[in-house]
Amino acid sequence: MEKKENLIKNLKNNCFCRLGQSKIHGVGVLATKDIPKGVKIFQLCNGETDQDILDLEEEDLRGLNEGTTDYIKSFMIKNEDGYPVPEKGLNSINISFFLNHSHTPNVIHEINLINNKTGYLIAVAAKDVRKGEELTEDYRTMAPKEYIESQFPFLGE
Repeated sequence: MEKKENLIKNLKNNCFCRLGQSKIHGVGVLATKDIPKGVKIFQLCNGETDQDILDLEEEDLRGLNEGTTDYIKSFMIKNEDGYPVPEKGLNSINISFFLNHSHTPNVIHEINLINNKTGYLIAVAAKDVRKGEELTEDYRTMAPKEYIESQFPFLGE
């Protein structure tokens, strides 16, 4: 019974959004209730679960089928270490990966350090978000500027 009680508590207190049709592009993350500024939105993602995010380099992608490689390259924003992919694969992606871009995002990222080393990003409400509003992030802050400009020219400055 304790597991069910914990699940219900989590659903009441930590479930803020869902996937839905985006007015920006395709699928997006929509608030299911008002989210006050400063709230950590995705409590159970990245380092807070039993799954790490691993960076795959171009050479790692060579042995994959074309569809998987295209999925990774079009969905993951490459950083200086490679493409960040959940260690359990693409079918385990948290809904935070569906945040769309905005020049005026309502979600920012804080870095949670683990033992004074690079940890994982924590999505935090940058302002009060209203129920039904789409959650967005600024892709320009997620990777080196040169990569963003080459992969997402439509973002502009």
